[in-house]
Amino acid sequence: FYVDRLHLGEVSVSSVFQLYFPNQTTMVVAKDQFADFVQFALLHALTENLVAEAADREKRLSSSTHSHRSTEAWEVLPYQKALYKLYMSHSVQFALAGVIFTNFFASAVESQVVPTKQSKLDNPDVASLFKVLEWFFNVLFAIELLWNMYGSFFSHFYKSAWNIFDFIVVVVSFLSMVFQDIPGMGILRLFRAFRVFRLAKRVRSLQ
Repeated sequence: FYVDRLHLGEVSVSSVFQLYFPNQTTMVVAKDQFADFVQFALLHALTENLVAEAADREKRLSSSTHSHRSTEAWEVLPYQKALYKLYMSHSVQFALAGVIFTNFFASAVESQVVPTKQSKLDNPDVASLFKVLEWFFNVLFAIELLWNMYGSFFSHFYKSAWNIFDFIVVVVSFLSMVFQDIPGMGILRLFRAFRVFRLAKRVRSLQ
């Protein structure tokens, strides 16, 4: 795939490409490396834009405080408010951001160690390890999603575009793993790249 037309806002695609492929001059990415490159590019672009995000910190903090206060009115499940406050706490959000970073790192290593289907067949033990890691991270993200859904039950969860985005990414990730042998399902694995966007939600929660 040619990636010279990939848009990353103010971040230069060529500079990101040189970081990921320091010894390659042509901006072409193999099909089986495309998802991991896009994930890396999005993470890099997100990091570059964190400085701009900090400028709106006070505004988001005020909005977040209002959101916390609004939970008083919609506690309909046992321990719902307590679980929501715990979910939104800095310690939990830092931990979730760490899981996302670790997942990205594992995906990057996998793309270098077993980049093709043939390499996975030649190294079944290594391929199995990364498959276990993929299941591990997806289960963790599913637990996080259910935690958030319970704490924000019910309509408040779907009022947030970030929550809907999380829901779609988690569902698609499971579909791509369970039905991976169905033709065309490999395309769904590209959605793993969009998991990096979930860091933006974590950053907003921490500010």
